[in-house]
Amino acid sequence: RWWSSTESSIPQHERLVVPDLDIAYAPALRSREAFYRDAFSSPFAARLKLNGHFMRIPAEYGGRLRLIGWCHTFNRLIPPEKYFAEHPEWFSEIDGKRKHEHAQLCLTNTAMRAELTKNALEWIRKEPDAGIISISQNDCGGKCECAACREVEEREGGASGPLLHFVNAVAEDIEKEFPELLVETLAYHYTRQAPRHVRPRRNVLIRLCSIECSYAQPLGSGQQNEMFRADIEAWSAISPQLYIWNYVTNFANFLLPQPNMRALGKDIRLFVKHRTLGLFEQGDAYTTTGDFVRLRAWVLAHLLWDPSRDQDALVREFMENYYGAAGPHLLAYLDLLHESVAKADIRLRCYMQDTSSWLPLESVNAATRLFRRAIDAVADTPEFAAR
Repeated sequence: RWWSSTESSIPQHERLVVPDLDIAYAPALRSREAFYRDAFSSPFAARLKLNGHFMRIPAEYGGRLRLIGWCHTFNRLIPPEKYFAEHPEWFSEIDGKRKHEHAQLCLTNTAMRAELTKNALEWIRKEPDAGIISISQNDCGGKCECAACREVEEREGGASGPLLHFVNAVAEDIEKEFPELLVETLAYHYTRQAPRHVRPRRNVLIRLCSIECSYAQPLGSGQQNEMFRADIEAWSAISPQLYIWNYVTNFANFLLPQPNMRALGKDIRLFVKHRTLGLFEQGDAYTTTGDFVRLRAWVLAHLLWDPSRDQDALVREFMENYYGAAGPHLLAYLDLLHESVAKADIRLRCYMQDTSSWLPLESVNAATRLFRRAIDAVADTPEFAAR
C-alpha cells in the first residue's frame, strides 16, 4: 500500500504466487483529481490513479488531463488594463455604468467575443494537446446588466443563459481549428442554475460547482442541499460533458476539523449517477498538514477510481495501517466529530471561521483525551508516533 508520496507498506515474500488475471476496467470518471499537495507528486499520483490538471504525472506513467487557463479566465482573455479604456462597452454595465473591477464581461457584445476568441486560439496553439480550455467567469459577482444581457437572462430564466449562449458561440469558432478540443465554463454562484432553452454544444464542458452546499450532509439526500440536487439534475439532463467541482476542506482555516468525510463516497456516487465525467475534489493543497490530509487524499483517490468501494472499509484500512495502535483512537475521534456536527444540525460550509457552532467544550475535551490515548498507544514505535 502506498499511503503517501514517502510512506508505504510493502510485504516481503520469499516466493510470490500470482494467479491468472483477466481484468478489464474503465473508470466512470474520465478525470480524477484529489487536490492535496502530497497527491500531486510522481509516481504517487499515478499509484493513486489520479490524472487531473495538477497531478505531476509524466508521459511514461500515462500523463495528465491538462486544462488551459485553469479557471476564472475572463480577465486574462480580455485584460481590463489593455482593453477597458478603449472599449468600456466590452465590460459589465452595473447600475448604469461600465465597470471592470469586481465585474464580468458584456456577453452579448460580438466585438468583444471575437477578440476573446482570437486570444483563446492563441492560448490553444501554444498547448494544442491540452484537450480543454477554460472560458469562464471571474471569481466575483458583477454580471452585466445592459439591456441586451438582461433580455437573454430573462428569456433563459437566469444568468447561465447569457453565459452559455456566449460560450457556445466561442466554442463553435474554436471547433473550426480544433474540432476535438473541449471548451469548459463554470456553473458557479450566480450561473449555477441551468438555463431554460439554450443547450451546451457537443464541445462545451459544464463544470458545476457545489460551493454553497452544506457538507455535513450528503449532497444527494441532505435537506440543506435541495437546490444543488435540482441543479445537478438539470445540468445532467442537457450537458454532453459534465464535470463537478466539489469542495472538501475548510478554506477559512485549514487546521480546523471539517467533519464532512461520511458524505464523500455518497457524493461521488451521486455525481457518477448524473453522468459526471470529471471530478475535482478541492482539498487543502495549500498546506502540508491539516485535517487528516493524507487519509483524505488516499480515500478519495480510491473512490474516484471505483465509486463502488466501501468508504468505511477504506478509512479503517488506512487508519489501522498508517497509525498502527493509535488508529482505533483516531477513528473514535473522527466518529466523535461527525456525531457532534450531526447533533448540532448546522450548515457546514467550506468557509467556517471556527467550531463554536457545532463543537461544544465537552466534545473538545473528549477529543483531547482520544488524542492522548493515541499518542500513548504508539509511544514505543517512533514511525507511528511521528505520523
